[in-house]
This record gives sequence, structure tokens and C-alpha cells, in this order.
Amino acid sequence: MSLLSTACNLTRRTAARHGLSPKEKHRLSDIFTLVREFQTSAPACGQKPTFKTILNDPLVHIPPRISVSQADLFCDPTEKLQKLLQTPLFDENERPYRPLVDEMKLAQTVFTSERPRDIRRVESTIRIEKAPIYNLPEVAFLGRSNVGKSSMISCLFHKAPFVKVPVSSTPGFTKTLKFYQVKDYFTLVDMPGYGFNQPHYFRDCVENFLRHRQNLVRTFLMFDMASSVGLEDCRIMEEFKLPYAIMLNKIDLVKDSQRLEVVGQVRTIRDKFGSPNCYPQPFLIR
Repeated sequence: MSLLSTACNLTRRTAARHGLSPKEKHRLSDIFTLVREFQTSAPACGQKPTFKTILNDPLVHIPPRISVSQADLFCDPTEKLQKLLQTPLFDENERPYRPLVDEMKLAQTVFTSERPRDIRRVESTIRIEKAPIYNLPEVAFLGRSNVGKSSMISCLFHKAPFVKVPVSSTPGFTKTLKFYQVKDYFTLVDMPGYGFNQPHYFRDCVENFLRHRQNLVRTFLMFDMASSVGLEDCRIMEEFKLPYAIMLNKIDLVKDSQRLEVVGQVRTIRDKFGSPNCYPQPFLIR
């Protein structure tokens, strides 16, 4: 039996008998490719090396296959959606934010703890007069109950072990304004969710914060990709005359067709208001 056939049979039998994961199957596929390339370049005469010899050769390097999550780490999901359309998904002036990979890696260091408590929760309150006072800019996250605001902030702080972000699958779990200071750069504010199970003091708590907080520089309005974007929600943000951006969460739970539909809704909302308050590019996250 040829070396190529041996590798081929080994790949098929091993995958069938042991129920290998997709990653392990990719690994066997890499081995198969390596063997095929080796046999093609092998000398026509002389003793051919065995399959075992190839795998044990210290000079042989089988590169690990990059997982889907790693490959998508620095990829803009809207770029994939654009491939499904012949017309531009966004106008050139609607896509001002195109960070380089090096810039995104640098941004990761901002959320990485270098010493204890350089990233920490500084306050939790329902009254704006009890909110912390400092000279740092603030970025707030707002959305309906159970849309994933706290989970997203927890992911941002996954390299900050001293920060504990309360997360729950129960809608309306976040009941207070939670302030997280990120070194000496800025502060993130996790706001109570509205809609189902919202606190009775939501209007006084959140609206007072949006109207009167001087440090607030931008609010991220988060929606669930599995549902439609709320026109009324955006209208209320326009009333506050504050810069805001739309975030579409849980994009991995819907098909590309629904992603395109929801992104189209965002464009319709922006065209309706014609306001510079809304950031022109929606942010898609999973």
C-alpha cells in the first residue's frame, strides 16, 4: 500500500471510529496534506520513508489550524455581509471607523490589569447625586432587559481578574448604575435594562443620568439581533441630544439574511432622523 493511501485510510478510519471533533479532523487533514506533499517531492529511487518516520521526524512541522473564533477575532462582521450584496452596505462616509489589527491589539491592553485594582468597580447607585465625581470621560451601555449589556462588559474585563461583573440570565437583573473605572482612561457605566422587569425607579435613575451627567461622552444603545431595532428607543435617545451608537448583539444566533434585515433597519432609522447624534456605523457583536 502506498504512503498516500495509508494516510488516507488512517484519516477516514480514525475519524469514523473515534468520533473526532472538527478540530481533530482538521488536524488529520493537515497530516494528509503533508504526506501528499512529501510523497510528491520524494526521490523516485531508493527506500521511501514510512508514515511513522515522517510523523516522528523532528524537522517536520504540522502547523495548527486556526479556529473560527481566532480567525474572526479582528474581523468586522459587516465585511462578511457586504459579500452577499452587489450594492454597498454603507456609503463611504458612513464607515469612518476602520481600526488596524495593531490598533485593536493595543486597545486590548487597555482592558488588561497590570496591577491590582487598576480596573475596578467604583460605585453602584440609583441616584445621580451619589455617582462618583472625577475628571474621566464616561461611556454608558443601555438596552432592553436581558439584551446582554453586563455579559459584554464582563467579556471586556476577562483579563482583569479583580473586576466582578454581576451577570444573570434573569431579565432585569441589573437594578443600579454600576461604574467601572478603566485605569486612568475612562469609566464604563452599566445601566439598568428597560422593558420587562425594569425597576420602578428606572425613569428617575436613567433619564436623570442621561440628562445631567456632565462626564458622559457617548451611550451605546444595544439591541438583540434576533429582534427588530426599536425606532422609539432611538427617538428617545435623540431627545437627549447625546452622541450614541447602536450595537447589535448575539449575531451568531441568526442567519445572514436576518442580519442584513436588521442592519437595513438601522439605516432606515438613521435616514429618518437625519441626526449627527447617531454614530453612522452599527457595531455587530456576538
